[in-house]
Amino acid sequence: MALSKFPVPSLLDPETKSLQEADRVVSLPNQPPGMFQQYAGITSSNYMRITLNCVNWNVNVAANLLFLDSPAGVGFSYSNKTLDVQGDNITALYSYAFLQNWFKRFPQYKSLEFYIAGESYAGHYIPQLAEVIFDENKKSRKENYIKLKGFIIGNPVLDKETDRKGIYDYAWGHALISDSLYKAVKTKCDFSNPILTQECWDLIFNYNSLVEIINLLSLYTPTCDLNSSSSSGKKLAACPNTGILHKRPSAGYDPCIANYATEYFNRPDVQQELHANVTKISRPYMLCNYEVSNAWKNSTFSLLPTIRKLINGGLRVWLYSGDMDGRLPVTSTR
Repeated sequence: MALSKFPVPSLLDPETKSLQEADRVVSLPNQPPGMFQQYAGITSSNYMRITLNCVNWNVNVAANLLFLDSPAGVGFSYSNKTLDVQGDNITALYSYAFLQNWFKRFPQYKSLEFYIAGESYAGHYIPQLAEVIFDENKKSRKENYIKLKGFIIGNPVLDKETDRKGIYDYAWGHALISDSLYKAVKTKCDFSNPILTQECWDLIFNYNSLVEIINLLSLYTPTCDLNSSSSSGKKLAACPNTGILHKRPSAGYDPCIANYATEYFNRPDVQQELHANVTKISRPYMLCNYEVSNAWKNSTFSLLPTIRKLINGGLRVWLYSGDMDGRLPVTSTR
């Protein structure tokens, strides 16, 4: 995500400008026209409406957002190499390679300040990508330098010990589990050890059986109804607690929003307008891909040393957590 004044496309050479225009998104099916410029994967806007204390403020501000499906194998992202080996390290290197190639296609953005944002397992992706950029910038030539200023991560996976402890602190504090189960977990589970005992796993399975009927990612909202009569009958989003398409509630939070998006992005006309899936990958668009998860070979135990290194190196870091997420709760990130 880059925040700055708009670059001037007219200064581009004809070949680069032609390549960019081929990526322009003119409109999207069933969507209203937007007050922005959009290319495949990037949206730029010089207008923003902010509501503060019931007062609307119209702000002229430039914002450029680049969206990346990562790792390869999720969303519209793909690889022309085997995906049999996945992991933290290779994901960071591939994302860095993507950025280098993207800036070659859109060089007018290279002078802008660059921030990275994400949530959940992006607590790994983003600090690791930031570290690669940070280290490579020290030895990069000017044309490969990325003006990284900081990153933002919400409800992130950061540290296996505190992440695990926080789950049960949150569940007990929100009356989801009994005192006896909470005490047993605290006594029998040593989350500082990467290898848990079978006794601890049994307690974890007990906990999972108790919370599987609720939307743990949004504690006080309903789950997506798997038995809805208006369901599409096909599970497109292979993610826990998302389910399949169902009827929309009349108002308020919609627990199936991810499913509507999944179905929308699988429409051929939408993909055509987005210039997405141009290689005609065999799988459907999915938010999660368990083949990728099963191929994951390395996952860093703690990202706290990496974040500390980047803060000491001058990067701005913003970590935040909402109190409705029971899977990566505020008691973990606190």
